[in-house]
Amino acid sequence: MIWGKCGLGSGRRDESLRAWGHRLLDESGELQADIQTAISRSLLTMGDETILPSIAGVKEPFHVAVPRDPTDPQYRSYRAYMEMMYSGILTGQQVQWIVEYRKRHHDLILGVPTAYGFNTGDIAGFLAYGHGYGLIEHDMTREALLTLYGVMAHQYTRGTWTAPETRPVYLEDPAAPYCTPAQLVVTLMTRWMLVFEDPMSDTLWLGKAIPRKWLEEGKTVSASDVPTRWGKVGFSIVSHSRQRTIAATVKMPGNGLQAVIRLRLRAPEGLALKSVEVNGKEWKDFNSVDETVTLPSGVRGPIEVMAKY
Repeated sequence: MIWGKCGLGSGRRDESLRAWGHRLLDESGELQADIQTAISRSLLTMGDETILPSIAGVKEPFHVAVPRDPTDPQYRSYRAYMEMMYSGILTGQQVQWIVEYRKRHHDLILGVPTAYGFNTGDIAGFLAYGHGYGLIEHDMTREALLTLYGVMAHQYTRGTWTAPETRPVYLEDPAAPYCTPAQLVVTLMTRWMLVFEDPMSDTLWLGKAIPRKWLEEGKTVSASDVPTRWGKVGFSIVSHSRQRTIAATVKMPGNGLQAVIRLRLRAPEGLALKSVEVNGKEWKDFNSVDETVTLPSGVRGPIEVMAKY
């Protein structure tokens, strides 16, 4: 989206390429509007549940249709829901509907999606990355961390740290064969926890979903030369929580980033963000509820942030 608008066309000073980028943007906007219309018309209600089905226009949800008829197309909901959450275009409410629905109907185990029908008990490690992406995108951090640690504990093999496609948790059946997408789940989710590119805006998140324990007294969280669509970035966060401060350094290309930077400092429980200094000066653009410090697009680094609690 952003690359077609201000990347190749502008960089090459090619007006036809820029026009093509704008045309693609217009078409993608129309497509997104059509998808949202289809979603709104497809929602199902059963009791107190609002259900976003995996197939537009179905009259019964997955947990009703598939046990009755295993050949029903919703049998593949486990893959469709992952792709929906990985798409980046769902709203936070829509992601919440999917997650709550899957939790209620045995489709998530320890935060990890399952596969191959209804209530199978086969955790689908190879599809957990898309589920985790949607959780991190919409600040469902508790659920995202449960997914991550659930995969780490129950999907990977002990000692060799390799991952099968799926693994049964109810039965003594063997796991499926090795699967590269499953192997990459922890790597991908860790990257998104640390550095997350918002799919719908020019916003770069740093530390978006890191565990609070990572910022206990004396601990450091850092990443360097992380590639993003705006250039490579790095950061280091050092906790002095006993002194009620957390310090961070943000590094970026010399000409800055054409993106708003949101630095999230998930301090240990009980610490509330009171004030912020940036490069030694008072900084007002922070949100104590979201635990974020906002740096404007184009700002140049390195940037020193001091958060006080």
